[in-house]
Amino acid sequence: MKTKYPIYILIILISGCGLVRDNCYSVKFTGKNINTNKFTLTIDKTIVFDTTANLLNVKLVSPNRTPIKDASISMTKDSSTIDGLSDNDGEFQVFQNGFSGNWDIKIQHSEINCISIEDFEIRGGQWITIGIKK
Repeated sequence: MKTKYPIYILIILISGCGLVRDNCYSVKFTGKNINTNKFTLTIDKTIVFDTTANLLNVKLVSPNRTPIKDASISMTKDSSTIDGLSDNDGEFQVFQNGFSGNWDIKIQHSEINCISIEDFEIRGGQWITIGIKK
């Protein structure tokens, strides 16, 4: 069948880079460390708990490795939301029962604008460092 207008099919495979959604640089978590042109996410330590409690400790650091304090951090899963701010050490921590599963983590601060990690799996205890790049 001939058409009057050419048809173009464009397939883009994206690996290791993010998309901008709602003015927020967004990356899907794959269970491994992340290295993009905007930030790195390093899984520093994981532990297994023998209870239903889970822990997530996020440390935010600037390009020169100094802590980023007062960053707004919002975690969402289904209809649940957990909000907070990073402390003077650039850390934000959640430790509670029934906190497992895949969460979207959104971080906003004047130094970093907005980054989002989609489908971050919470299980046991996890310590991660997010290093911002300029």
